[in-house]
Amino acid sequence: MYNVPGLQALRTFDAAARRMSFKEAARELSVTPTAVSHQVARLEDQLDTKLFERRVRQVSLTEDGARLADATESAFAILQRSVEAIDRRRSRKIVVVGATNAFASKWLIPRASRFADAAPGWSMSILASEKLADVDAGEVDIAIRYGGDAVKRGQTATPLVSDKYIPVCTPSYWQQLQAGGAPMRLIHAEWYRKDRPAPSWDALSPALESAANGLQDLILSDELSAISAALAGQGIALASALLVAQDIELGLLVRPFDGEIAGADYSLITLAGAGLAAETFKSWIVGEMALYTESPARSR
Repeated sequence: MYNVPGLQALRTFDAAARRMSFKEAARELSVTPTAVSHQVARLEDQLDTKLFERRVRQVSLTEDGARLADATESAFAILQRSVEAIDRRRSRKIVVVGATNAFASKWLIPRASRFADAAPGWSMSILASEKLADVDAGEVDIAIRYGGDAVKRGQTATPLVSDKYIPVCTPSYWQQLQAGGAPMRLIHAEWYRKDRPAPSWDALSPALESAANGLQDLILSDELSAISAALAGQGIALASALLVAQDIELGLLVRPFDGEIAGADYSLITLAGAGLAAETFKSWIVGEMALYTESPARSR
């Protein structure tokens, strides 16, 4: 507990100290000059010190008064900034989205400007984590899930897209590999979902046998790192077709050989009867996924 005078007394003193006038302070606070004088006098009694030198139609701060005025001016300025920040946040329209690090980095963030164009006045806040974002607790407005997690009571799941895993590498790495100037290095990613098997290179063994020129492995901790390694020319990654679609469209990655592995489904989790924030984002992302499904990159 803070041992300080009441807020009203300090506010009255602050106004009088800034304006060096009880009359002007009274006008600012919409009270009478007498009320200001009484508040200041009570504060002086409480602090057992004189804060103002009073003269005819004029006041000035004592040494203690000047010290307290510096403190109240600083404190009220901090309070004002905090209140304004809260008001700005309440007046802004923000949708908070939970997603994995890979989905946030490779899909959501590159399309943030598209969301801004499609939903003027809305801001998107992304909570990226391998932990499932808690919609029920209000941690996020909407969560993007992979793999058909059970939907809890009171939640609604909206299917987005069925994923698949494909081999990808840089064009230059593939050229070196074909020319015999580099060994085939397969990039493995640890699977963050322990409740289902990871996509495995074993399913593509016929394609690997026909393309192999020596064989090495690079093992990384997560899918995002695996995609980054592929983009750095370090080998061939088995990656989500959805997450590398833009890299393929830009020519940064290619599919070195045929073959794919069926992935799981992405879905959108909201609370039943979700508010405007969730509905705004849901409308946008469903449209974006429809564009992806219909694009040529989807069938490559």
